[in-house]
Amino acid sequence: MFCKYCGNEIPDGGKFCPKCGKICNEDVEPQKTLEFEADIPADKAETLSLDPTLEAERDGLGGKILTFAIMGLAFGLSCLSFLGIIFSVISKKTLKEYVEKFGETEGRASAGKGIGTAALAVSISFTAFWAFYSMIIIIAFIASLL
Repeated sequence: MFCKYCGNEIPDGGKFCPKCGKICNEDVEPQKTLEFEADIPADKAETLSLDPTLEAERDGLGGKILTFAIMGLAFGLSCLSFLGIIFSVISKKTLKEYVEKFGETEGRASAGKGIGTAALAVSISFTAFWAFYSMIIIIAFIASLL
């Protein structure tokens, strides 16, 4: 059997993926999350931990999502709101990549998901406002010439 999240091979009868730690056996009900690393039994510690390179990649993607979302919000509130749309879309594309690789979001990726959604809405609104405002200025300028 192979893990549906990371593709790693799971031993027969295994409940969790030894690489990513996700539940892979549909018959198994999720158990209560352990709050402290010391609470994890020694025989389960390897099963519940992520591969360090995979964990670093997850943290890196989460950081990118959050960074682009914040940049989208910052630019979205300015007269360069079209850049806010671009950064928000980049954040959403990175979020899609994150979800495809790791499933549900957590930590910085979750924060970036919320901020990115707000940034996209604000950026679109401010871009529409600036476009309308520019049209009014252009019309007023043309009217003053006539």
